Amino acid sequence: MRFEVRSTFTRYDQGVPIGVEVNHSGYNESRKANCNGSYQVSVEEFDRLTVEELQEKARDHIITEARTMIFEVRSTLTRYDQGQAVGVEVNYVGYNESRKANCNGGIQVTVDEFNDLSIEQLQEKAREHIIEEASKTEEVQEKPEAE
Repeated sequence: MRFEVRSTFTRYDQGVPIGVEVNHSGYNESRKANCNGSYQVSVEEFDRLTVEELQEKARDHIITEARTMIFEVRSTLTRYDQGQAVGVEVNYVGYNESRKANCNGGIQVTVDEFNDLSIEQLQEKAREHIIEEASKTEEVQEKPEAE
């Protein structure tokens, strides 16, 4: 999954910087897993970290938060071939209570899996999907520029 720092927000107290919030996003190559969030760092830590290190902290933030996120199945798409169901795409969202991290995506399951698994089990598969995708560090291609 590719993580990018989107913005930083520095808080001040009487003209002195006291903390930095780092806003980030991440997506995998197929765009079937997307995450957004923010985390806090001290001014000292922010000053010594590179953008690449801040992006790795974003990855760690999403992986950590995903372990306790609330996941919900939002929709399913059943695919058919010659009148027979051949697969199901389960679309989901995940978020934490503070809304400092959220994810969405889709996972493919077989028709048998879909019929055998409860909604709770599908939601757990969604959690596993986000953690697995966020853990991948291979480079993801940039989104193509609109012409």
